[in-house]
Amino acid sequence: SAQSFDDLHGRVEAARADGSAVPEATLTSIEYLLDVSERIEPRFGPASEVWKARALRFLESVESGRDPYPEGRGQILNRGYRASFTPTRQGYAIYIPPDYDPSRSYPLMIMLHGGSSNGNLFLGVVLGNNMDWLRYNLFLYDDFTPRWSPDWIVVAPDGVGQVLWRWMGEQDVLEVIDDVQRNYNVDPNRVALGGLSNGGMGAYSIGARHAWRFSVVQAMAGAPSWIQYVGGRPNDDEMTALTRYSAMELMEGTENTDFRYYHGTQDPGPMRPAFTRELDERVAQLELSARG
Repeated sequence: SAQSFDDLHGRVEAARADGSAVPEATLTSIEYLLDVSERIEPRFGPASEVWKARALRFLESVESGRDPYPEGRGQILNRGYRASFTPTRQGYAIYIPPDYDPSRSYPLMIMLHGGSSNGNLFLGVVLGNNMDWLRYNLFLYDDFTPRWSPDWIVVAPDGVGQVLWRWMGEQDVLEVIDDVQRNYNVDPNRVALGGLSNGGMGAYSIGARHAWRFSVVQAMAGAPSWIQYVGGRPNDDEMTALTRYSAMELMEGTENTDFRYYHGTQDPGPMRPAFTRELDERVAQLELSARG
């Protein structure tokens, strides 16, 4: 990995120009690994070199005519894609079952991380890794081995900053799903969406706004309504904007989705347990099937 980033990006471009036998999505993903390696801060120790070395290994596989991603079944890998809303390559962490068979369709679970996290760290947590939770955000770029081996595809998008999965954050989630479906055999009738804290807000919002895309939504420790979350006295224009992203106001459209939500009763943060009790009242008022 002593080669410069420019040299490695040049080798990816050379493989692309030579008509590499591997998919374009793999080349984009290697470029994404290099992007991440370049921006990892020194406080994360050797993580930058680890990501760079991984990109080099993958690139050497490509140069020998092999796609490295199918060889990573049963592992947590990171992929990149070209988004519609930014020139910067976006990324996500992905787990593929050890016995993945491309001729068979698999359920897909999308998991949205909370604040101070990324897809790599959150997928490690989702698949059973414990850690020192007081130092949670120091593990963003660690290598994680799945402790559980579900027979479905599990994905955690990196997301777009701290927009709490709204706007371009929502678009990122939808485009990640599309990218996974282009590269793996996903059963479109078994796509689940989940999230925790900030990601719980994303699961509420995206799950309600696009309920038809999901067989299951599981929102954990989030606020079901942006109107609740911002508080105060929004004016009419603000209410219009907030309502568009608030599951509380969109629940009628979720009747055909298994939409479930959870919240601890002692949560001291801005995602208050009382918000969920208000959602219970709303669900009962609409006579929707039991949720929480």
